[in-house]
Amino acid sequence: MNGFEKTALAQFLSKWPQLNNVAIAAIELEFHRKELAKGELFLKAGKVADEYLFLEQGFIRSYLFDTEGNEITMNFYSKDEMVFEVASFFQRSPSQENFEATTDCTGWVLTYEKLNHLFHTLPEFRDFGRAILVKGFISFLSKWPQLNNVAIAAIELEFHRKELAKGELFLKAGKVADEYLFLEQGFIRSYLFDTEGNEITMNFYSKDEMVFEVASFFQRSPSQENFEATTDCVGWVLTYEKLNHLFHTLPEFRDFGRAILVKGFISFKLRTLAMINKTAEERYELLLKSNPTIFQHASLKHIASYLGITDTSLSRIRKLLAGK
Repeated sequence: MNGFEKTALAQFLSKWPQLNNVAIAAIELEFHRKELAKGELFLKAGKVADEYLFLEQGFIRSYLFDTEGNEITMNFYSKDEMVFEVASFFQRSPSQENFEATTDCTGWVLTYEKLNHLFHTLPEFRDFGRAILVKGFISFLSKWPQLNNVAIAAIELEFHRKELAKGELFLKAGKVADEYLFLEQGFIRSYLFDTEGNEITMNFYSKDEMVFEVASFFQRSPSQENFEATTDCVGWVLTYEKLNHLFHTLPEFRDFGRAILVKGFISFKLRTLAMINKTAEERYELLLKSNPTIFQHASLKHIASYLGITDTSLSRIRKLLAGK
């Protein structure tokens, strides 16, 4: 790489306090140049992600197709951002998303093999990698007025990385919930079985939401629900023990935790009321407006049970609304 090109990557790396000049020089040597033409795919759905891209110039869009074949944009990436499909890259599983260059792009890539090498030989790179991965979590925490930068830093250190493969259970019915999850990427469904053995969807969880079974977690009692990853998922978890530690040592975390619980209670109350005083069609329209991502990741059967209606009724409602 020539001096100008090397400087572009070095300038990005130098913004991270975890990296000194010696570490930056070592990391730069492991990256190689990448160019994409407009319309070219950086990653194709169905392939395992093997490249971790620093986008020096250009614009990239990630997208997938929902159950009805509609193209859904998931994210945009621009200059000086890291681009990779985190679940596919770290779990070595096929990507569900396409990553397409919407302009001509240039950047620098690190392969999975070389990233692993840096992780095991360069402590500074491990700290940098964690900072990159936790960036989304920190962004979520910073949205809460209860938390200042010092509190955010203290909280972030207590969480650890969690990955779930599609179909894997985050929590199994009968087990006591011990993890409090910030879902950075992916989709989770909670469900149980009624007295006749029918599977009933209780809730859906998507990106930037907290996922936990509140009764089991706080009462230390067996969960009645299963929590299943309906896509590959990545996030950050806090154990019950560490949550209690933060509650007793960090007043800001108590305020944050209370706000999370209040938000969950309000959501539950509104859904309970809707099951009583709104028609099936109104409940469907409300769900469509409040959480449209559900329709990208959940089957119509699961959505119908969540709304308290049959599959046939849901199909009728969708046809009716499509005709309006």
